[in-house]
Amino acid sequence: MSRRAAIITLVILALLAALGYWIAQHVEKREIKIPIGLHGEAKRNPLLAAQRYLTHLGLAVERLEDGRRMQTAPAENDALIITSDRQTLGQARTQALLQWVKRGGRLIVTVPPLPIKFKGETRAPSPPRDPLLTALGLGLARASDAANDKVESGQENVEGDAAKDTEANDDDVGTCPARENYTEVSLPSANAVLRAGFNQYEVLTGAKNTDTVARHAGGVALVSRALGRGRVIVLTDIGIFQFRAIGELDHALLLWYLVKGAGKVWVVTDNDMPPIALWLWRHAKESVTAVFLFLILWIWSRSVRFGPLVREPAPTRRRILEHIEAAGRFLWLYQKQERLLKSVRAALTATAARRHPAWVGMSEEEKIGHLASLSGWDADALRHLLHAAASHRRQDFFHVIRQLETIRKKL
Repeated sequence: MSRRAAIITLVILALLAALGYWIAQHVEKREIKIPIGLHGEAKRNPLLAAQRYLTHLGLAVERLEDGRRMQTAPAENDALIITSDRQTLGQARTQALLQWVKRGGRLIVTVPPLPIKFKGETRAPSPPRDPLLTALGLGLARASDAANDKVESGQENVEGDAAKDTEANDDDVGTCPARENYTEVSLPSANAVLRAGFNQYEVLTGAKNTDTVARHAGGVALVSRALGRGRVIVLTDIGIFQFRAIGELDHALLLWYLVKGAGKVWVVTDNDMPPIALWLWRHAKESVTAVFLFLILWIWSRSVRFGPLVREPAPTRRRILEHIEAAGRFLWLYQKQERLLKSVRAALTATAARRHPAWVGMSEEEKIGHLASLSGWDADALRHLLHAAASHRRQDFFHVIRQLETIRKKL
């Protein structure tokens, strides 16, 4: 190695050593946890965290996979939470639920979502029909625009018809960020005012003076009504108990006070209209099974061949007259009568020239006179047949062709 190459190598090694030293001083290895979202049972069951919370507090919690058991499974002192908008509940099942509440049950439900008002509509769409809200005399409406424009963190709490405004104090900054709206709820079973982040776009109407209600600026968000020996709690937004929302504000404590004292808590999270295939299997299992078996038998019958294949018959050759007739129909369809008539006249001339050698040297008048003597036709009639234009009437055209063929056969 030359002296110059050795110097260049040493410089490069020194630069690499300096780069390594700088990386060692300024770069460090650190583990970072990347959130991947909910998965498994936590993704399928929106109330899984709430169920475990209530179980930890000593309450028995069971999830109802089949919504049809909601009228037979809960006992009179149990609590039933329905997180869906009860699309599969009709009038009869709703009345059965209310009778169960009167015997001492506790029912916690939400409201169906309001239809979206599209731009340009003069009025908001009608709210969906809900047999439970109708039986309770409650209605569902959209909150006023003034409630949606609220920018301060001041909230309202109402027990009965009384309401008051309050602001988040400095001690609440850690749990309730500034400018975040929440609703204060005061229940008879609780000794404190609880905060809940209800959706403030839908409100309940028709609450009675004897009901325990919670309001925000837009209207009523919660109605708790005594019914017989039981109680019905209607919330505009039950999402405060679902997934991670149960750990925000006082949602977990509010759920505890709503079900406190119940013998067992039943949870129905899948009461929406099921897919058509699942609905058919639940309500027409025998018919679906019969159709499936019939389909299998049909596929099997189409896949099995009994005996050898039958040979296809050899294609028959068509007569030449059929091709001629088809060609004639085609020419007549496209107004080519002159071409057909010219062909027949040419056939007559060719036959006359072949059978009478002197025909080739004759003039036109001599040919007509010769044809008249051979066929017995008048000369003027023959001249018309040989030189007149083709008629567009089917009957006249056929008559001319028939006469020319008759003369040709007489030659």
